[in-house]
Amino acid sequence: EEDENAANPSNSKPAHHAEIPILPSERRATDGGLVESGFGGDEYLNFGDLKNQEASNLVLTAAVEAVEGLGAKKGAKGLRRGGKGADLSAVSVPLWAAHRVRNEGGYCSENAAVALHQEVMDIVDFLRPTRSEVNMRRLIELEISDICNRLWPHDDIEVVVYGSMSTHLLLPLSDLDMTILNVPVSTADALTRISGEIGKLGLCTETFPQLILKTKVPLVKFEHRMSGVKVDISINAGDGQVNSAIVKRLIGRFPEAKYLIMVIKYFLKQRDFDEPFKGGMGSFSTTLLVISFLQHHPIYNEDRDRRHLFGLGRLLVDFFRYYGNCFNYNKAAVVVGEGGCYYDRSRQLTDRNTGRPVQVIIEDPGNSDNNAASSLRNFSSIAMSFEFAYLALTAVFDVSDNMSPDAPTIQGRPTLLSRILHVDADMVRGRNVCAEGYARWRASTSAEKLERVRKFKIG
Repeated sequence: EEDENAANPSNSKPAHHAEIPILPSERRATDGGLVESGFGGDEYLNFGDLKNQEASNLVLTAAVEAVEGLGAKKGAKGLRRGGKGADLSAVSVPLWAAHRVRNEGGYCSENAAVALHQEVMDIVDFLRPTRSEVNMRRLIELEISDICNRLWPHDDIEVVVYGSMSTHLLLPLSDLDMTILNVPVSTADALTRISGEIGKLGLCTETFPQLILKTKVPLVKFEHRMSGVKVDISINAGDGQVNSAIVKRLIGRFPEAKYLIMVIKYFLKQRDFDEPFKGGMGSFSTTLLVISFLQHHPIYNEDRDRRHLFGLGRLLVDFFRYYGNCFNYNKAAVVVGEGGCYYDRSRQLTDRNTGRPVQVIIEDPGNSDNNAASSLRNFSSIAMSFEFAYLALTAVFDVSDNMSPDAPTIQGRPTLLSRILHVDADMVRGRNVCAEGYARWRASTSAEKLERVRKFKIG
């Protein structure tokens, strides 16, 4: 495999790393393997030490047995796994679990980690974009491309989609991020012209898009009338394209990352912790945090032989436990380059570029001087939510006769993930709007344009 640092010199360790002493307890790659890890040692990535491992598995297994109604009180009909066509008359489950319950009778009752692994797979499959959701975003890209080619017909204009659409980490309500390259006029002039054309064509739900010029990356923001998709357009912003390429490369090296990222992005979105301009954690910094977690996890180090046995369920619990209980973000900066390491940031309290106070430092692998989490101001609250998720997933409750995804307390939720996630009404409504808009557009457009949208390249 080609050496990452040779292909991308920006991944080389910056000089400022050498100036800041490495934590004695830091886990980092060395020629001889791994130095002793701090932040709780190897145990921080498991449910507990070896003597508590069996008890930890029993905790999750008991929770799954409660979910499936094994030994349910008062003769309640449970969701025993094993038979197709399970009786669903007495149970309510989240939408992502319905297919497995209907066809397999529920989740694995022998091993809780397996059950949670199955549910992670199910929710990621449920969140996967539909053909209408993908094609409507292709249509938007095509519409903006046509606008730009009309405005600057003699220039080599390129419309580039980046972010979750390009990296295949798309949630149903994810924004469509695009940038226009090789624009021959100023950013303000270009965005103003594009905004006017979008308004004239009636592409947005409002009369005109929102024009945001006084920000680090000036944008045109609007909600697409036909699909309900929210769109962000920038000018000559190549960083997004670079970051998307980095994410694709990292996910290729850590196959488990995609599933964890999707679940954690959805988890953050449901708590309104996903918007950087609100002090939340954006998709790029979330991805880097997950990659760093996997780089230091035993399944990619001393326990590589157990990787195929570990499963996504335990990894998800490990993630929540580590970043909720163990990670000291005031002292450790996250680096994913060079195989992953931490450095002591206790004396680095401000952003190197802006001079503003920073809560978390996650080094941008494409630019070592850039903090990918520079806008993150709510990590203390996010860490608390991660701690809650860990406790909720491993808690054991008495079996309830009337379990429901809408239960006001987690004791009454029917599956493990439904204790921390739900299918919100906005998402269902948004997906329906997009599907209906695509159906109307298909019925009213030509076969030639349908084929053009189908073949239009994204990312």
